[in-house]
Amino acid sequence: MGLQIAFVVFGMMCDLLLGIFLPQDYSYMHLLFIPQITFLCILLVTQRKPLPQVILIALTIGIILDLNQSGYIFLNTLTYTVTIYLVYLWLTRVSESIFETLLLIIVAIFCKELLVYAYMIVFNFTHLSFTHWFAYREFLTLIGHIPLSLGLIYLNRIRIDFENHIDIKRRSKESPLWIDASGS
Repeated sequence: MGLQIAFVVFGMMCDLLLGIFLPQDYSYMHLLFIPQITFLCILLVTQRKPLPQVILIALTIGIILDLNQSGYIFLNTLTYTVTIYLVYLWLTRVSESIFETLLLIIVAIFCKELLVYAYMIVFNFTHLSFTHWFAYREFLTLIGHIPLSLGLIYLNRIRIDFENHIDIKRRSKESPLWIDASGS
């Protein structure tokens, strides 16, 4: 559990650093890269968890991000929860190959950004057409996350292997209660 939290916090720090070093132009006159590393870390951490726990994690982190960012109310909560739920439904039908995980990540980012666009249209925060939105905001975000996603998939596999190693070490130190440990 501690490694999973550290992985998500690592994603938050990466988002913060990318947000600092990459300029944000919300006038949509230039291509825009929106860092989604936290979202991807949540997606990777919740891959094999039960649905109620996945929804709770998405809600909690979405609320935390909404409270820490001065933006639109419940935007992250709504988009994280709905997207993680949709990905969870699809996740049961894919294996854990790098290609399928990368495809899952790119589709998840697209779905999340599509929900952001729908939220902005419904609440009259933007009047951009979908093609303009896609060309200036979505395109670079999707393309830019391919190499970042490959790195995250690799780090996630290292995290899973380390958790398995810790679990094996812990289990090897256990002894059944019916075996007398003293040998008498």
